[in-house]
Amino acid sequence: MSAEPRLYLSDDPKELISLTSKGHFAVPVLTDKNRDADFSSYKYIVSDPDNIDHDSYVKIWQRYASLPWHILDSDRLTVREMCPSDLDDLYLLYKDKSVTRFMEDLFPDPADELHYIHNYIKNVYSYWNFGTWNVYKKDSGELVGRAGFNYRPDYEEPELGFMIGAAYQRQGYAFEVCKAILDYGFNELEFSSVQAMADRENTASVSLLKKLGFSEAPGHSDLQRYLLKK
Repeated sequence: MSAEPRLYLSDDPKELISLTSKGHFAVPVLTDKNRDADFSSYKYIVSDPDNIDHDSYVKIWQRYASLPWHILDSDRLTVREMCPSDLDDLYLLYKDKSVTRFMEDLFPDPADELHYIHNYIKNVYSYWNFGTWNVYKKDSGELVGRAGFNYRPDYEEPELGFMIGAAYQRQGYAFEVCKAILDYGFNELEFSSVQAMADRENTASVSLLKKLGFSEAPGHSDLQRYLLKK
């Protein structure tokens, strides 16, 4: 067997089981002959392999291998999914408690935060293919913040969220990464609109949302809701 698992596609249920038993990653190909087969244990099922591009197959392999997806690059920043090995960097990012004045902090116990990360990867990234991502400086690899999309209960629109660590604020990173993420949301994820919520006292976030093109919208009693359409 090769040093690392390979990704295989097959329309034969027995072959899929054999590949999996050998430690490889297997993706069922759905056909008229196997539509009654039970493929519920597989993360992905495809019906037209030729219409899936190479990058998508790489991402499927990464998901099986529990490797974070690279999402996008802007001029100075790179965005990728978080992973368990990011735990220490996340606590350093949140060390200055001024960043959590208007948002939730990490769990006090790193073991709880690690459990949360594992569940987030399984239940959010793997389900939606988006979520809250890590933001890094290209030149140094430093974790400078987090940003991405999530769904809020009772709202249809995906919600933009962002935070930049205290040491990296007032350098234009928030606008740069949010602009790139919004472009990704509209062009790659095919969102038709995106919402954002901000505490009315959070003047920095309110100003940023307006600079990004968001307009005030009704719909939340505690926070000011903003909306941006494609």
